[in-house]
Amino acid sequence: MNIVHFDIDSAFAPHFRETKYRFALNSKNISKVKNPALIDIVSIKSSSSLTSAVIKKLPALKAIFARTVGFNNIDLKYC
Repeated sequence: MNIVHFDIDSAFAPHFRETKYRFALNSKNISKVKNPALIDIVSIKSSSSLTSAVIKKLPALKAIFARTVGFNNIDLKYC
């Protein structure tokens, strides 16, 4: 299982063993992600924007963990 955390700040970074990025996951930053086709699970905050274009670049994606109250930043219809 390849879990990747996005928008992790320095206070929480040591608590995650999996791959982590300090930037949000969105169409602008997806090109910075190492091996996006191999990611099974993403953990995101509200600053990320999972549009259909971003999700298409994550073909192995099985789950999205939203570390937020809402989920309006995720294209549920496409999911």
